[in-house]
Amino acid sequence: MTEDEMMSILSKKNNYIIVQRLDDGTLDFVMETLLKLPAEEFKEINPDAHFDFTDLPIPIEILSKSETEKGARFSPEIEKEFSKLLADINTEGKNREYPYAFGAKKDGPFDKMKRMPLGESQTCQYDWKWIEQELISQNLVDDAIIFHTHPKPIGKPHDTLYTKYPEILGEMGVKPDGLNLSMSDLIVNMRMDQLIKQSGHDMTAQSYVLMHDGNLVGFSTANGVKLEEQREVKMQKETNTEIQL
Repeated sequence: MTEDEMMSILSKKNNYIIVQRLDDGTLDFVMETLLKLPAEEFKEINPDAHFDFTDLPIPIEILSKSETEKGARFSPEIEKEFSKLLADINTEGKNREYPYAFGAKKDGPFDKMKRMPLGESQTCQYDWKWIEQELISQNLVDDAIIFHTHPKPIGKPHDTLYTKYPEILGEMGVKPDGLNLSMSDLIVNMRMDQLIKQSGHDMTAQSYVLMHDGNLVGFSTANGVKLEEQREVKMQKETNTEIQL
């Protein structure tokens, strides 16, 4: 697309607000990627298009590391849940997006968990009413994490920009589907930041995503997009956990 078309996408009201909260490195990647893709693929340019700005993939490798690089400590029960989910998202019929919220008291491990309704193969919805009215407003925890999975495409490919333009996006460092973040992932954490700010509570918010290759990625958006943690989860077939916020 042309620079004018790119600016038309980025200047849309919601997109502009998002762009203002990106760090320079992430913004540079977004702009360079948009310039390499056809403008007609984006709804902001073509009303009949299938994709929009939020569908842009974001490689983990382009994120700046947090200065503290302090990964979250999870309870053994939640670690077991990660292992079970890794098996599920690599199993046909179970390869869906699973959204959760985790909570911790100050300096403690994340030991509280809220399961949310099961998502689809490429999307999921958080229970924002519960998050705002209970998790944040009631100040149940000092640190919050919203979490979801990126399942393996099994049987048929995902409908993504990467599927349509693997060479272009591959040259930009984008990996196959399910192994990247997306602009929508960043936006969700920005929403958490905003809700916490509006509440006036002294809380922190991060997002964690479990990729189907076992890569567990944590990031924050309060001060640009920062990689907080990246580590491997091992697969485990059978686990049972019943802990709730």
